[in-house]
Amino acid sequence: MFLWRLLRYKFLILSWRCVVGLPAAGLNWVRENRPELVPSMLMRVIIPAFLFYCAATFYVCLAFTRHIDEDPGMSSWTALKQSYTDFRLLLVFVPIIGSLFEPDEDKTHYDPRDE
Repeated sequence: MFLWRLLRYKFLILSWRCVVGLPAAGLNWVRENRPELVPSMLMRVIIPAFLFYCAATFYVCLAFTRHIDEDPGMSSWTALKQSYTDFRLLLVFVPIIGSLFEPDEDKTHYDPRDE
C-alpha cells in the first residue's frame, strides 16, 4: 500500500512539472526568440500570473492526492472537483480578489422558484 501511494505521488508531481514546465518553456522561447511579441511591461504582468499559476496547480495537485488518500473509494473526477472547490474557498479569503470567488447565491435555504 505504501509503495502504491509513493508511486502515485511521484506520478502526480511529475505530471505537475509537465503542466508547469511546458508553459514556462514556451514563455522563455517567446521571450528569447520573439522579444517584440512580449514587451518588458507585459512581462511584469505575465511573470506574477505564471507564479500564481504554479502555486495554484501545485495546491490543486496536493489537495487531489489528499482527497484520494482520505477516501480510497472516491473517483478521480470527484476528488478533482473537490480540490477545485477547496482552492476556490481558499481564494475567497484573499482580500482583493476574494469577492470574485464568492458563491452567487445561497443554496442553504429552500427556494420554491428553483423547481
